Amino acid sequence: MNTAIISLIMMSVVFSILIPTTLGTQVTLYPDTVIHVGNENYTINPTRSFNYITMTPVWLRLDTLDMNITSASPINITITYMNSNMHDTTHAATMLSLTASATSGLTTFTIGGFLPNDKYYLYKDSTYQSTITTTATGELVFTNDVWSTHTFSILYHTGGYIPATGPGSTTTNNIVQVILPIMLVVVLLIYLLVMFYTGMLDVKTMIIWLAIMIIGIITIIGIT
Repeated sequence: MNTAIISLIMMSVVFSILIPTTLGTQVTLYPDTVIHVGNENYTINPTRSFNYITMTPVWLRLDTLDMNITSASPINITITYMNSNMHDTTHAATMLSLTASATSGLTTFTIGGFLPNDKYYLYKDSTYQSTITTTATGELVFTNDVWSTHTFSILYHTGGYIPATGPGSTTTNNIVQVILPIMLVVVLLIYLLVMFYTGMLDVKTMIIWLAIMIIGIITIIGIT
């Protein structure tokens, strides 16, 4: 075979590896559409259209969402929810939900497209795991090494309460951080009013107690 032809073939192979492949505008992915990236198999459910889909041998980009998942064993990932605004700053807004299944080994999830140097809640199977700060480039990194099938959700953090459970659960607020403090305020307020109207508490003392109560409740709810 001619040396020049061999050189062209080798250059084509190199470029196909190094240069990302980008699909055109408004690409629709259906639940039975599988995107293979390394040993990762991606699907979307429900059906969704994207302006751009970019792939390399190691990562996948869906519009502004970047997925770089390193797994010791083959892994199946289904994206079940993706916020149309990846920079949504509504407290506890769900940014992304995905279901992943693998047989064993450590898996590192590096997901980009979020606000840089900002905080997000991570949930696993609707249970709060941790609060993660993104990198300067808006990437969020977490790992998992205990496998069957798990659902991971990422919610935006603005301070305030941490929802006890993530998407898919019927409980939306942390009972310990929200409900119990409110009940405590009501009970103490009734007690202070009774003490005041029976003459066992003067106005100054009541104001002091109310101030202490308000500060305590703000502290309990506000620290996350």
